[in-house]
Amino acid sequence: MRPTFLFLLPVLFGARAGVQSTNSKPASLPEVQRPAIYVSSSSALIPSGAVHSRPAAGFEPKIVLETNDYDFGGVEAGKIATREITFKNEGKGPLRILQLRPMCGCILGAVYLHDQLYNLSDEIAPGAVGMLRLSLRPLWGKGDKHTRVDLLTNDPTFGPTSEAPFGHIQIKITARIQPTVEFIESSGAELPEAKVAFGAFNSGTPRRAEFTIRSTRDEPFEIAGIVPADPHLLITSVPVGASPSLQWKVNIEVPKGEAFGPFTKRFQVVTKPEMYGIQFYVEGEVCGKIQCDPALPGGLNIGAISPSTKVAGKIVVSTLSKTDKLNLHDLQFEEFKDYKLEGGRYVPATKGAPRKFDENGNSGLVAEIREIEAGRKAEISIMIKPGPHVGLGRVLAMITVHTSIEDGPEKLVIPLSAVIR
Repeated sequence: MRPTFLFLLPVLFGARAGVQSTNSKPASLPEVQRPAIYVSSSSALIPSGAVHSRPAAGFEPKIVLETNDYDFGGVEAGKIATREITFKNEGKGPLRILQLRPMCGCILGAVYLHDQLYNLSDEIAPGAVGMLRLSLRPLWGKGDKHTRVDLLTNDPTFGPTSEAPFGHIQIKITARIQPTVEFIESSGAELPEAKVAFGAFNSGTPRRAEFTIRSTRDEPFEIAGIVPADPHLLITSVPVGASPSLQWKVNIEVPKGEAFGPFTKRFQVVTKPEMYGIQFYVEGEVCGKIQCDPALPGGLNIGAISPSTKVAGKIVVSTLSKTDKLNLHDLQFEEFKDYKLEGGRYVPATKGAPRKFDENGNSGLVAEIREIEAGRKAEISIMIKPGPHVGLGRVLAMITVHTSIEDGPEKLVIPLSAVIR
């Protein structure tokens, strides 16, 4: 049988978690091992191939939980808080727990029976008492947190729900996340949502911002790095006074001539000693002397096409000033081979080197620039040309075209996506 030991963030729990010993609880949490089961909020409550049948009449189990609404209280970001909920089978037949699914990656859950890790689907005899141990480790955030843990049992008194015909129990989890640091604007006010908002600005002028990271624990720390490195932002940090310090100033600069369009980026602050939850966002919109239709960064989303279909997408680029001369040149593209789901959309995991467009379409992409109005308006036409050299699946590329407008964006970056099937 597989143990019901869910390790949602394998790197987070690498040591023993000590607890008080009682007659009905194990003296300590065993050494964490690689789990046999990995369950996340996107997993089905009823595993594929699992049997979820009702018990015979007169032999129904009945699970009675100590509580199904648990408040962890205050939990510091990065720290582990462990709580235990007892349960009892007060029915006439054997109880089975078929699934345990935390709905947040910050929760680790385990079920114990007779001081041993419980195996999924094993029988729990009438009158037997078990224990559900939940460990919460929020890595970041501030304020109230609301999540839940789902149990799938063979107790017919629970359900039905959209995920199970019966036996689905939801345990509500609440906590108040206490951050290890606070973000302060240069004015002295708290930086809302740890977000630096540049707003819309001209690419011909660099933009700068400054804020302070201050410890909430009155413990000096050192900023060892800010990741990931970003070639489009200059980010530096200096201590207020000698290092380590209770406060660090962070300076951000968007250099002149950045690519046209809005952006949102997240950064993690690495500290010594290690503290969790230190992350901030930078957002803004690089404007210039040109406009695009459709607007960037939405780019071109071709949708689903067949391997034999040739589809063209177009973007019209215009100058906003009658005195500026539009000159688009040097079309390149980067085609991404692997993808990951992030924030509800696909983003590249790895990418190839920039390449020139091939007029024969050997890459599956063909592009050209056509002038509509001399010096004022041009059209970028991009064609997806599937064929035997292009496999099925998602096509994701970034099209780059350079401009020659004084104090305007040096280049336009156009996302392109399609699915070949």
